[in-house]
Amino acid sequence: MHSPANVYAVNTGDKLYLVDTGTGAFAASFPGTELGHLGEALAAANIARDDVDAILLTHLHPDHFGGLVAGRDALFPRAEIIVPEADTKFWLSTEVAAQAPADAKPFFDMARSAMTPYESRTRKIAPNGPVIPGIEAIALPGHTVGHTAYMIGSGNDRLLIWGDIVHNAALQFPRPDLTIPYDTDQPQAAASRKRAFDIAATDRIMIAGMHLPFPGLGHVERDGERYAYHPVSWTPKY
Repeated sequence: MHSPANVYAVNTGDKLYLVDTGTGAFAASFPGTELGHLGEALAAANIARDDVDAILLTHLHPDHFGGLVAGRDALFPRAEIIVPEADTKFWLSTEVAAQAPADAKPFFDMARSAMTPYESRTRKIAPNGPVIPGIEAIALPGHTVGHTAYMIGSGNDRLLIWGDIVHNAALQFPRPDLTIPYDTDQPQAAASRKRAFDIAATDRIMIAGMHLPFPGLGHVERDGERYAYHPVSWTPKY
């Protein structure tokens, strides 16, 4: 299964935001993968780290927060970190970590090491509602307890950045009931996936997903109990 890890930049004209930061320095924890290239991607997009005003995290898994740090150093000198409060209560809790299975404990350690340098400029958000002008949080839990999507724009001109609603497009659009072991609550994750699909299909909203094939943008079509994904065509400029 090939599962990309995308990051999105949102430029409102006077503010610059990132949604997630990829795997960054924690790519070494995922041997055999091609992760951790946020620095090159930012350079290619002419985005300087100190130009980023805020970073909105969809959830606290290392392939989404890893690009925040190098070792114990924060890589974004000005950015406010916006994160679902429910995920901080879970992944940053020493009590929850102590009760976690041995193979899950490194995820808690990585979350604490990435978030600690930003402790003084972290804003924890409620499950639903406005986050910053033009961006609204939508709770879609299940993959993690606080997994959150971000709706950007207004009216018919909107983009839903839905985080980890889909990990495998070929399987999960036609079968939204299919889940993965990394889902904290698999039945809830499946229900959130169907809800996200319904929002996108009903309102014909463009979606962006962190694990959709690059560039990870497209539309969702409903067909009974099944769904189809129509990716946006993309051709590199040479």
